[in-house]
Amino acid sequence: MNYAVTLVLCIATLLLWGAWGFFGKLALANDMPPLLVLLLESIVALGLVIFIVLIRIGIPEASKGPWSVYGLISGSALAVGLLTYYLALNRSAVSFVVVVTSAYPLIALLLNALLLKEKLTLLQYVGAGLVVIGVGLLVATNAP
Repeated sequence: MNYAVTLVLCIATLLLWGAWGFFGKLALANDMPPLLVLLLESIVALGLVIFIVLIRIGIPEASKGPWSVYGLISGSALAVGLLTYYLALNRSAVSFVVVVTSAYPLIALLLNALLLKEKLTLLQYVGAGLVVIGVGLLVATNAP
């Protein structure tokens, strides 16, 4: 594993997802309906994915493997998650919604540990606990 390349990719993801949250809120603040934001993002994302796949590997073969079911479940979770994200963002401040939803890796961490038996280190448990505490403090200070 090339740590430097991985770190650059993580920072790029952080910056892109930060911009995504900002511009999504900007679209909603300018009266764009949440479903339309989701639709336009989906169209752009699909177009980019198709472009990248065609350039990198050509037209992929159809598969009947179990991975395709997991891909459909993953895509469904992403689509519904994006919709609920925009519905929340349309009703609240970006500083609240983005921080609370940014804890989503905890769900993946938990599912990997429980279902795939991935071993977590003490430091990973501590980090996850700090995220939970941070989100809890944010929720508590923003409660009505």
